[in-house]
Amino acid sequence: MQRFAGAIDMFRFFIIPAASDYYAQNGFSFWFHQLLRFVDDPASMIDPTGLRAHPDAVIGHLMQVVHANPVYDLQLLESIPGGMEELERQVAAMVAGSHPRGESISAICEDSGYHERLLDYVRQYRRDPANLSPMLRSNVADNERFCEIERTFGSMPNAMRYFASMPTSVLGSLWHVLRTWSFPVELARRARGEQA
Repeated sequence: MQRFAGAIDMFRFFIIPAASDYYAQNGFSFWFHQLLRFVDDPASMIDPTGLRAHPDAVIGHLMQVVHANPVYDLQLLESIPGGMEELERQVAAMVAGSHPRGESISAICEDSGYHERLLDYVRQYRRDPANLSPMLRSNVADNERFCEIERTFGSMPNAMRYFASMPTSVLGSLWHVLRTWSFPVELARRARGEQA
């Protein structure tokens, strides 16, 4: 139940608003983009946290969506044997124009330079993940509220700490979801081990 409540917060306070803002700034429909993603790869949308997703679903998601910060997904793939190698191979194939799903992924991904940046980021991450800044979209980097929330959900350790701070019972989780209408900054900072 903790992961359920935390994942709802991740989507309603960060992923959907930040993505909607990004698409609006670039003249795209957020919901139409989600429909295209679903039609191209329904499996990539089944598990919102990615913890039970097949590595190909996570890789497809990373290639379809211009990420504010791909670190969460990279850490997820790092936990799967061969996951990072397969990601690098597929993104390199996208850049080279030889990926078998390249045309459909390119039609969904609205930023023509994203895959080159992602490939560079993945290679840097594999060399030295500790000294790598998040690859933030400008609509997140320039927005103090989104930056605050990204610090919670941008990496697996921080996201899991936040999920672990959620109520453990079904009723407690439902109560949290129903009564929390804005991102609980103090709770998130405590979960990250920072001063509230």
